Amino acid sequence: MTRRRYENGDRHMPGGVSITGWVLLGLVIGLAGSLYYAWVVSPVVYTDASPARFSEEYRRQYIELVSHSFAVTGDWEQAETRLQALNDPSLNDSVATLLDEAIRSGASNRLIRDLAALAQRLGVENTAVSRFGPDTGATVTPTPTATSIPPEATLTPTATNQPTNTPFPTSTATSPPPPTTQPNYRLLDQQRVCAGEDAPRIEVNTLDAFLNPLP
Repeated sequence: MTRRRYENGDRHMPGGVSITGWVLLGLVIGLAGSLYYAWVVSPVVYTDASPARFSEEYRRQYIELVSHSFAVTGDWEQAETRLQALNDPSLNDSVATLLDEAIRSGASNRLIRDLAALAQRLGVENTAVSRFGPDTGATVTPTPTATSIPPEATLTPTATNQPTNTPFPTSTATSPPPPTTQPNYRLLDQQRVCAGEDAPRIEVNTLDAFLNPLP
């Protein structure tokens, strides 16, 4: 059997690991086991947590939800009970501050009206409540922004021809038609053919220069 002697002041355990190293390793293992048990095996579950324990952001959201509920139901007793759960000694100032911040940040008209109604019911008297409370019916009007209006197309006048004077008809002198030449008739033959008739009758046969009968 081999015996080893450890002189005083020798802090190393067999294998070359110091006592401090073993202690640190045990602490790490214990911490890891504790976290695993707390987060996985048996995590802490909060039920029915009081609104008084909310963070500042959650308290703001809680007040906004109470204002919306009060605006819908009109049940002030219920709204007051919910607000008292915050255990806020300066509740009126908190609601008034929340209303001012909502107006400055450009929140919705609904949120501003509901917060103003809640603040008015709590007895808050300031400019925001008087403007946006339920008795005034004022709404937040956004600041108008200048919008550029596109120029409208304009018609360019086109040159039109000036009307010209229409010449009036002028009378043109025309030469009179030449007189119609009167035919020159000449008696070629004359016969008496109506002998023995009671009524006298003259029959004329006209011929042209070529002795052809004329119509």
